[in-house]
This record gives sequence, structure tokens and C-alpha cells, in this order.
Amino acid sequence: MWGGGKIGDNIKDLPIAPEMGRRYPRGKYPLGCVTFYEMKKGQLSLRLMAGFPGIMIPFRNQYNQIVGWQVRVDEVKNSVHVKSGPTGIQAELLQQPNIVKITKNGDCIYEGKLEIGKNKELLIGGEKVVVKIHKGQKYLWISSANKNEGTGAGGSENPLPVHVAVPSSHLKHWKSGTLHKTKSVMITEGPMKADLIADLLPQRLNKEEIAKVGTTVLAIPGVNAWRIVMPVLKDMGVENVYLAFDADLVENEKVRAALIAFATELKKEGYNVIIAAWNPAQGKGLDDAMQASFKPVFRTI
Repeated sequence: MWGGGKIGDNIKDLPIAPEMGRRYPRGKYPLGCVTFYEMKKGQLSLRLMAGFPGIMIPFRNQYNQIVGWQVRVDEVKNSVHVKSGPTGIQAELLQQPNIVKITKNGDCIYEGKLEIGKNKELLIGGEKVVVKIHKGQKYLWISSANKNEGTGAGGSENPLPVHVAVPSSHLKHWKSGTLHKTKSVMITEGPMKADLIADLLPQRLNKEEIAKVGTTVLAIPGVNAWRIVMPVLKDMGVENVYLAFDADLVENEKVRAALIAFATELKKEGYNVIIAAWNPAQGKGLDDAMQASFKPVFRTI
């Protein structure tokens, strides 16, 4: 059972099942690894795997080791929270996406639709109650950090992992444990986007462009998380950094400030910084534009 049953049940229909069976016979699955944890009940000890229904997306580091997982959930679910109010106030989402029930000491004081992302204020006995529906996320980290023998989304050393993507044709020859060295990398947001761009770069760029840009793409969880990529760049021997974030993300004032801070720090550390640009009409992200047979232009800053 996914997220609550035996590991064998989780993976028996997946291609990794035979390998897991060879490495961890008779259910002796690893502890202290991302997603795995131990549940004890009396004399019974179960090795379980945390998660959500959806597509598992691995995060590979610069040594081709899986150091984290995200899930692209099958169903994005919103959540409701009481931001302020007297004791005894509770809120629950009766029906997705926005039908809410608010109670005080078990008695219903409100039931109906709320606008997603905005505070709902109610006056109950002269006291103000503030409730808000938070929009659900399409991508969620798998973590067993708060469970026995578990670990965080990025393992024990990093809060969140950086994904290192190379073309599929290169990946099958990249031995796990071997450091991937390269002079040039492209950085974007999201592992699936990075994997797709890495596969499309050799198809869209000519040999001269590939010699400069390379085919390695790093994915970070978001522009605001840029600091986690700095030690990875150093470890890989990178000299040229190509930034390829979606245009609509950069329109956000806080994200734009983070991107400027990122580029400034890269320059300070001696990296050559190049912006990958494309017409948003060609695609929201670089992966979209390249799938539509377009390629970016590069501007050094």
C-alpha cells in the first residue's frame, strides 16, 4: 500500500522491483534513506515508505545518486486553516476545492464556499475569526523526517536537494558514485523540466553552441533556494552558468530580487553568468519553447 503498507507492495509492479529484491532481500529495506522509515507496534517492526499518490520524480546529485524525491500528485488538494480566533474554533474542508465548515466547540457556525487564497472574517460572539483556504501544491516532497529512522527530503546533509540532469543517452553510461565534471551548466526550476531541456539541447543547438552551453542542466526547488546550488557548482568545476527560469516567475518582485541576488553572487564568485532568453509566446518555460522547435538566445551579463 502506497504511503502506509509494505514496501514490497509499493514497488512490486515497478521496474526497480528486481533490483530492490536483490539489494534488500526479505524486506530488509534501508533506514536513514529518503522516504524510508520504521514503524514499531509491540514486537512488530515494519519498514515503510512515505509518500502520496502520484508520479515519483527522483533528484540525482552530481555523483548520479538519488538524494531526494518529489511526487507530482494525481490530485491537487487545498487545505483550510484557522489563522486567528477564540479557543474551540475549527475548520474543515468538506469538499474540494473550497466548501468549508467552521465550528466552535463542535457547533457549526458557518458552512459554505470561501474564496481561495483570501482571508474569511467572521464575528462570533463579538470575537473575530479569520479562516483561509490555501491552494494545494502539484509537487510535494517525500520526507520521513519526523518518523523513526527517517530522514528529510534532501537527506541528512542538505535541507533540499539539487537535481543534476544530463541527456538520457549520457545517463545510462554515468556510473553511480562518479563525479560529473563540466565547465558549463544551465540552471532552471524543477527536475522534470531540467531532464527535458537536457535531452532537447543536443537537438536544438548546433555543435558550436553545444561546445559553449554544454548539456548539463541543474534544477533547484525555486529561485529563492539558489544558495543550495553554490557548493554543487564548485564541486563540478563549473565556469559558465546559464540561467533559464520561466518569464512569469521573474515577473514576481520577490523572485526577481532573488534572481538578481543569485546572479550577483555568481559574478562575485567568478562565474561567467549568461541569461537564456526566449519569447514567452513560444512557451512559458524553456522546455515548452524547445519542444515547439525554438531555441533560446544567450546574453552575457
